[in-house]
Amino acid sequence: MLLTGLLLIVMTGCGTQKQPTLDGRLLNYDLGESTLTDSTGREVPYQMQGVLGIPEEKNCPVVVLIHGAHPIEKASEDRYDTGFNYLAQSLSEQGNLVISMNVAINYSFEDGEPNGNERTRQVVAQQLERLKKAVDGDKEQFGYDLSGVGDFTKVVLMGHSRGGLDVLECAKSLPSDAQLAGIVSVAPATYKVRETDFPNVPIGIIIPQMDGDVISLDGSDIYEELLADEQYTGDAELIYLKDANHAYFNTQLTQPDLNHNDADIAKLMPAEQQRSFLTGYLADFVKSVTTTGKPVFASASELESEAYGCDVLLRVHSGTEKRLYTVGNSASLVTAGAVTATQEIASSLPAEHTVKTFKMPGLAFDHYALQHIVWTETGSNVTIPLAGGIGNSRFLDIDMAVDSTDLKNINGQSMRLSFTDADGNIASYAVDSSAAALRWQQGELVEQMGWDGKPMQEYSTYTPLVTLRIDLSQFSSINLSGIASLKLSWEESAAGSIMLRSISSVV
Repeated sequence: MLLTGLLLIVMTGCGTQKQPTLDGRLLNYDLGESTLTDSTGREVPYQMQGVLGIPEEKNCPVVVLIHGAHPIEKASEDRYDTGFNYLAQSLSEQGNLVISMNVAINYSFEDGEPNGNERTRQVVAQQLERLKKAVDGDKEQFGYDLSGVGDFTKVVLMGHSRGGLDVLECAKSLPSDAQLAGIVSVAPATYKVRETDFPNVPIGIIIPQMDGDVISLDGSDIYEELLADEQYTGDAELIYLKDANHAYFNTQLTQPDLNHNDADIAKLMPAEQQRSFLTGYLADFVKSVTTTGKPVFASASELESEAYGCDVLLRVHSGTEKRLYTVGNSASLVTAGAVTATQEIASSLPAEHTVKTFKMPGLAFDHYALQHIVWTETGSNVTIPLAGGIGNSRFLDIDMAVDSTDLKNINGQSMRLSFTDADGNIASYAVDSSAAALRWQQGELVEQMGWDGKPMQEYSTYTPLVTLRIDLSQFSSINLSGIASLKLSWEESAAGSIMLRSISSVV
């Protein structure tokens, strides 16, 4: 009997919990049942489940992954958190502690009707608190020794679909001594009114061109809200990912998107390519915001039209930018040649909408002004007065797009920028048609039913605004501190049209 007892002690490790085995770098966890409390005071039980991506290194950034609202029969069994295993695996291999949480209880009616994202915020708070304890040395939390693995002063949140909106409201769900470094919102759905201020951290937003779920590409509206929010002083970037859809970001979703027809499916990039894009971008985003405090593209000297092997259109915002021009009274513009400049409005309200077939992503707002510049003769130009000097600035950012519904733009447009300083000195810069902001977006006019129930024409694809970034270091021959105006001229194009939104300088 004594021998039997000794053998039993050896076999059970003296009563200690056996450390689970990793699958690659992944650990599937189940912490048992916990309880959430909804706004009515009702208690909602749920199973604390998810996946950890565990790096070999210590003091690694902590990356939190949140899925969206997808078909659910039972919250503990419909595991959309595992749809990000590829992200958790890759990011952990690159030195990040990753946690992908099962937040299906937020969308489950098993215990009464959910309200907004109140359950998600509690799930994030509870499980991050458990993870923080594990990192602080409590080996009982996940049954795995995570002591010192994560650095909670470097937390990055990523959410997909409805989770893309939810992560903007999860900053207060972090442990009290944690610090949020940045947020990535992927194909977000604005399914509710945002209840909290934007966290003042770098924010990256990805909108897939061919999203068959969030078909209005709501991330564009979130980006516009960021720009309009005077309290937000961080850097932000909007990435229009061409030929991408909604479902390919999460391997557990029905693929491709249910709303796609055969013609749409033929245009999609392969699922693995789309996931590779997100993996590469998210890894670089985490590294950049935790080391420089900047997102991937917002501080780049040149904005490319390709990233991580995919075609992209980029719009960037810097917290240090100074707005030099915004769309206003067209009388403030000076035109020369056969050119007109008129203010148009993009709106969800039919009575306000004057841009006709020009189709931007988002537009959940009522009044969005654009300067519509049309020329019909070579050499036509528009001179724009600039409010203030740009002597200490690194870049000039122009948010614009060619009008893809105008077939005169089908080959893109080239353009010359000419700066004039207070002394009359002039410096010019030629932008060719390969620049992303000057490219035509392939599509066609199609018949649609309008808001008023009458037939109307609409462009088949979106034309997002794109940031044309100019490096000001090349203009040493003029006094940038005393810039008076900027002239846009079309010396090689006999006809065309653009939509101009704003001009800013970036320190």
